[in-house]
Amino acid sequence: MRRSAHAMMIMVVAAPVLVTTVAPAGAVSVTDPAGAEAPRYEVAGVISDGSRSPIGRGLNETGTIVGYTGYPYTKAFVWDAASGLTTLPGLPGDTRRFAFDVNDAETVVGHSGYESIEPPQHAVRWVGGVPEDLGVLPGGTDSHAEAINEAGTIVGWSNSSSGNHAFVWTDAAGMIDITPSSPPSQVAYAYDVNEAGQVTGYVGSRAFVWDDGVLTDLGVPPGYAFSFGYAINDAGVVAAHVTTASGSTERVARWTPGLGWEVLGGVGDLNVSWGINNDGTIVGEGRPSAGIERGFVYLEGVGLRSLTDLLTSNDWTILYAFDVDDAGRISAYGSNRQTGDGATLLLAPVLPPMQDKGMRVLLRGSPDPSSALARLRVVDGAGDPVPRAVVSGSWSRNGDVIIQNAKDRTDRGGKAKLSYEFGAVFSGEIFEFCITTITHSEYEYDAPPQPCCASVTVPG
Repeated sequence: MRRSAHAMMIMVVAAPVLVTTVAPAGAVSVTDPAGAEAPRYEVAGVISDGSRSPIGRGLNETGTIVGYTGYPYTKAFVWDAASGLTTLPGLPGDTRRFAFDVNDAETVVGHSGYESIEPPQHAVRWVGGVPEDLGVLPGGTDSHAEAINEAGTIVGWSNSSSGNHAFVWTDAAGMIDITPSSPPSQVAYAYDVNEAGQVTGYVGSRAFVWDDGVLTDLGVPPGYAFSFGYAINDAGVVAAHVTTASGSTERVARWTPGLGWEVLGGVGDLNVSWGINNDGTIVGEGRPSAGIERGFVYLEGVGLRSLTDLLTSNDWTILYAFDVDDAGRISAYGSNRQTGDGATLLLAPVLPPMQDKGMRVLLRGSPDPSSALARLRVVDGAGDPVPRAVVSGSWSRNGDVIIQNAKDRTDRGGKAKLSYEFGAVFSGEIFEFCITTITHSEYEYDAPPQPCCASVTVPG
């Protein structure tokens, strides 16, 4: 998931991992719920280095994407709209490096070296573009960092004296093995960490949530033999995929505390859930038995949809979707339908428009005015009121700005009222209110070319 700003610092200490198991429960199938219309997505950024196709993995709340480019001579990169693509150095002697996640402080995690080609491979974090070796678990030679939260807690996996194990890494405690010790020699991977420090991944072939030293086996929904947790949001909801015993059928699923498993469907026969945000939006990839991969998005009340079908243009085929932030933006990989070139894409949901209507400014108080009041409505494209929109603007007195950030939230009727209390007032003075912006999580302000303003003159 892409992480919100309310980070919780956690302390991890070396301690035995306690294991609990979720009691079996029936799974809810949510393959194609009826409900809201699916949003459209526009290509807000194209990431290409001109030769090899960059693969973008992690996405933070500021729109920064990290990943790797140039396989097999791979270079980690960080990209944002202002600076473009910047490659990150590896540890001394390494030519190959991979980036997998980034938090809002721009700390990047991944690995340097490549276990099968350029060993040893070590988990690293980049702070200010400088790599730091996070080491390995006791008895191990190679490690990998997969995710980081705003507190700087990092998760991933490392080989050890008894096999591949999941780890949690902090400045205070270093790398801690969170793999259950019984039975021995279990294989475990940690894929994500939320702001409360809860970790998800899988042990053997079962998804887990690790929380403050306790690892909970999430089990599997009925009809499936394996589960794999890949992302977790701040509510503890796990984005996962589940697989039948034969391995021929794989479905997108989620696990919710207190509710358990829900099977959400699939785009093709084999599916992987890569990311989830705090609204519960899930992204990933699906592959039919015959054909190419297809990146998907699951939206609450909408269902599972191919991202290619939701684009505002026909220029790209979306093959993978790796991450989604709380604004609904998606880090995806696509193939250009005209040139055949691949690129990482930043996809942004296209929000329906809203606009201001009927603004006027009045004087209040009798017989001597004591305040000015700006009144307006916010409506959508059909003219219906938009509640919970935040109207921001400025007050001026005789042409001089006196309040720069006046705010009010629209009521159920889409109405906002913004007042300015003044002391002594004189005949002929002019009070003016100008809208700076209007914001809403589900709409975009259709701002006029010039700021919308209204004024009133104090009568003689």
